[in-house]
Formats: sequence, C-alpha cells, structure tokens
Amino acid sequence: MYTRHGFTLIELMVVMAIIAIVGTIALPAFMDMLAGNRIVTSANELVTTFHQARSEAVRRSGTVTIAACKPDCGNTGTAAWSNGWQTTVGGTVIAEHAALADNITDGANGATAFALSYGYSTQGRLGISVQNQILLCDANRSGEAGRLITLEPIGRVSVTTNPCP
Repeated sequence: MYTRHGFTLIELMVVMAIIAIVGTIALPAFMDMLAGNRIVTSANELVTTFHQARSEAVRRSGTVTIAACKPDCGNTGTAAWSNGWQTTVGGTVIAEHAALADNITDGANGATAFALSYGYSTQGRLGISVQNQILLCDANRSGEAGRLITLEPIGRVSVTTNPCP
C-alpha cells in the first residue's frame, strides 16, 4: 500500500491562520518590550559613562568632565544629552557616545535638572551642591515607565523607574 507524506491544503491553511492570530496578539506586546528596552539601554549607557568618568578622575588624579553634545557632537546647534555626550580630561576627548535611540527624550523631573556638563574631582565628587535628575522617556509612549537618573553631589549615580508625563 502506498502512503502519502506531506500536508493537505486545509492543514496548511489552519496553521497559517493560527500563526496570523498569534502574530496579531504578540506583535504589539513585542513592540512595547523593544521600546522599553531602548529606554533601559540608554539609561544604562549614560550611567556607565558617569561611573567610568568617576573612576578615571580618581585613577588619573585629575578632573574628568562629561558634557552633552550639540548635534553629532559638532560645533553648531543646541547641546542636549539626547544628542550624545563626550568625556574629556584636560580638554582631550577620551570617550564619546552617540545620540540616544530614536524617540527617546530627556527632561527635568522635580529636583534640579541635569546641567549640560559635569566634572568629577580627584576624590570622585561632582561639582554640584544639590541632587540633579534627568528623566528618559519614549516620546511615542506617554504615561509609560521611563528611567529617572539621579546624580548626588558625592558622585553617586542611581537609576529608578518613573512614569513619563
């Protein structure tokens, strides 16, 4: 007796319908997860830069500065953290970070807003007298959770989840 191997057209259509239904349900959740991950990644990159700058200031026994860039870290335009940032020692750039991911905005939240530059002293302290904060949010997802980065005068940097306006 001869047996056939393979799928019938009806079986194939049922499987395709199941895939379409699952994809329709899963895709929006997946896109939200990706948007949330972009915010977390951007916050972690900025915090890592501050940790590295503090470490370099202590190691080199000199002031290390982190400054927001103008667009493409060039000489024209308005400086903003969303454009990227540079880490410098004595005027020499030792690290540069590209602009934040698309749709991620930076803004003040409650306490003193982020300045456009910070300097770590040889003791690992920031040259600020009060707490400074910046809130990273996805411009397309208002009301969702963002990341609030807080700088303390002693040089400590922390990140917490905070609702976006």
